[in-house]
Amino acid sequence: MANDLEFNSTSPETMIKFSDAVTLLSTGMWGGLSRPTPVIAAKKIYKKTSIGFGPWRESAGQCLTTATLNGELEVYAVFSGTKTRAKAVPVKVLKRLITTRGSIPDHAIRVCLKTVDGDAKLLNSLVQGVLSIRKSDFENWYLLEQRKVKWPSQRGSLKTRNGRPPNQANEARDKILALLNTNGWRRQDGIPELHRLLAASGDAGVPSPDTLDRVVKQLFRETGHPNLKLIRHRRRPKLT
Repeated sequence: MANDLEFNSTSPETMIKFSDAVTLLSTGMWGGLSRPTPVIAAKKIYKKTSIGFGPWRESAGQCLTTATLNGELEVYAVFSGTKTRAKAVPVKVLKRLITTRGSIPDHAIRVCLKTVDGDAKLLNSLVQGVLSIRKSDFENWYLLEQRKVKWPSQRGSLKTRNGRPPNQANEARDKILALLNTNGWRRQDGIPELHRLLAASGDAGVPSPDTLDRVVKQLFRETGHPNLKLIRHRRRPKLT
């Protein structure tokens, strides 16, 4: 556990709000990709408005939250008085906080003494403070993640940097997009049907249904293509 921090409110910025860190991470993970379909449609109506894509931000928020829960990044509750103070939040407490779409919010939601194991000072910090990360810690972690070359925005550089040919998942990705654009398959048709269509095309080495399912979910997060949206039907009430 890192020590609590205390610094003058006039000192240079040393902390970054959790939501701001998510924004920076989202830009790194998804920046440079083509606009998702829903964003393209919205921009035709709201031409001068800056429009983000929810699934991109959600994915980044979940990634950053996972890193904090694994202890890779320290989270602080930052609050100001005569001095700005930052109270370190233990991982076990972070795991109890209510998340929003899988991401830690800037302000803790409905915390109580039970949440913090009876630590009144920590509870007060969570109630008053903004959940934040030390800026230098985030920057170092960001660079480490970037070097893994696993972000969607780095897909084009993966083959060049590692000298590896496209794998089955990447080849299937292009074929799935082709099927979507010709209305040859929709997500609600099911993954088994997608597997059958790809196998029927005569290509060897069609990925397993589990792999195809992961590729389809990733494609939806990346493109927002309407045919990739899984429509869940409401269950009919049982007759009594």
